[in-house]
Amino acid sequence: MGAHAETRGARDEMETVGPELSLVGLGVDPSRGLSGLAERQWSQAGGRTVQVPVAGARRCGAQCVARSERAAAPTGRRALHGQHAPSGRRGRPHGKTRKSFLENGLDCHVVRSEEGLVHSRRIAAELGPLFEGGSVPILVLYPGGSFVAANEVALRQYGYTLEEILERRIHDLLCDAFDVDGELASITAQEPSRALDRRRHRRKDGSLLWVLPSVRRMTIGGEAYVVSVPQDVTAVALLETRAKKEQERAEDLWHAASERLADGIAIIDRDYRILRLNNAMLALLRATEADVVGKTCREVFPACGLEDPCEHRIAAAQQKRLVRELRSPRTGRPIQIDILPSPPGSDHFAFIHVAHDPTEERAMRSELISADRLATIGRLAAGVAHEVNNPAAAVTVNLGLLRQRLAAWAARPSDIRPMLDESIEAMTRIRDIVHDLKGFARERSTEKVDMAELANSAVRMAAHATRGHARVEQRLERDVWATARRARIAQVVLNLLINSAEAIPHGDQGAHTILVRTFKDGERACIEVSDTGPGVPPELAERIFEPFFTTRESSGGTGIGLWLAREIIEEEGGAIALCRGALPGATFRVSLPCV
Repeated sequence: MGAHAETRGARDEMETVGPELSLVGLGVDPSRGLSGLAERQWSQAGGRTVQVPVAGARRCGAQCVARSERAAAPTGRRALHGQHAPSGRRGRPHGKTRKSFLENGLDCHVVRSEEGLVHSRRIAAELGPLFEGGSVPILVLYPGGSFVAANEVALRQYGYTLEEILERRIHDLLCDAFDVDGELASITAQEPSRALDRRRHRRKDGSLLWVLPSVRRMTIGGEAYVVSVPQDVTAVALLETRAKKEQERAEDLWHAASERLADGIAIIDRDYRILRLNNAMLALLRATEADVVGKTCREVFPACGLEDPCEHRIAAAQQKRLVRELRSPRTGRPIQIDILPSPPGSDHFAFIHVAHDPTEERAMRSELISADRLATIGRLAAGVAHEVNNPAAAVTVNLGLLRQRLAAWAARPSDIRPMLDESIEAMTRIRDIVHDLKGFARERSTEKVDMAELANSAVRMAAHATRGHARVEQRLERDVWATARRARIAQVVLNLLINSAEAIPHGDQGAHTILVRTFKDGERACIEVSDTGPGVPPELAERIFEPFFTTRESSGGTGIGLWLAREIIEEEGGAIALCRGALPGATFRVSLPCV
């Protein structure tokens, strides 16, 4: 509204635009200056063109005289200082009326300092105490974007005085490309209010702030205005930016760690749903990320639903790692999954799955077990030869005596029978040794195993290794059966016997004992090997099953014997443990599912 008409409070829609026009109101970018522009043609009505002389004009806020082509434009200091152009009637310049300007979409309101401030205060008074006494910034704009009024909160937020803000448009505060004109045009009587997108504004000192504007179309004194509440959300934006950087950093760490691993990794929430997984896990499942993310473990592995309680619940309750083997639903290949519970109090995830295909690992372990078995046979070779040589020598001697007596016709039945019985016994011993070696060396499939017979066979094969170290006692319960691969269980028991013998110094056999027991413990078939040696120090008890850990490096220990023993027994569905026994030294117990 023109300043003259505003002071009179007139409501005449055909009121003529005042003589002085703001360059800001005309949409001139103040940052580019005005030098070099001859004149801007900005509206047309009644066959007359109204022009704004801009040559030599000041930057934003300079006053220019608008007049019709029929009147000569003032020049020099008069034009720059806003002297009135000749008018058709008092107080009214020749030229277009306000209505025709607004109809052409232009915002050409008078912003002469005194009259603009008066109009701004009238708008503030119309808005009431919420405008002046409120705690939120409020800006009042003409529909074209020029500022009409601003409260103290808004002025402090942007660092301008009221006079300075009135010389600007909302466009001047923007730092990024936004269609402000389109946004202002969209605020109509049918949709009078809108929440705009968050954006950056620039303060007077050049610093930036993030605002979240809410705008509303209001009619004040018969004129349409746009009231904007640009809430300062810089702190929120900075926190979001920091959180985004942290998230990007976490993503980089995830990709740097998980994608370089050969094992599959999956993150599981408390509802057992898969949150994310790496490419190695997708390769194991032969699936895409869309196939599994958001699904539960039971949906991906139907076999998970067959057991209650679920391993996840056990792992969470006991806070320990559990291992589960499943079959890939697409390939049928085995997938071994380590279930690792999250620490107590973690809200982001509940479990981590670390998975791999154990096929190659098992093939390598099988080769290693075979190699260890051959190495054990090699260690026993001298003893086995001695065990075979003694009964063979007895047979040879008996046969020689029989031949001599038969040749001299001096053989009597009472002499022949004892020599034949002794020879048969010796050959039986040789047969048993060969049988033991054959059963130990040959890999067979799972079968029903008599634990007492297996323990007795292992004691016979280890006889040479234990001789000179300790007496071997056997307490074997009968009818103790397990289902396993016999040769592998015999390999474990034999290694335990040899370990016990090597832990006891040679030369004092009568002072030491190695005890072998077989018995049932509930639904478990057990073999226990105890000795009177020095035992295992408590600080090493947790490490003796680690690969390549040994306390006998000086005597050629490799550190894979007990590790392989645990691998073998666990593969057979059993367990091996260091425990308290009947003797003061070390006691190892092997337990297998009972038949």
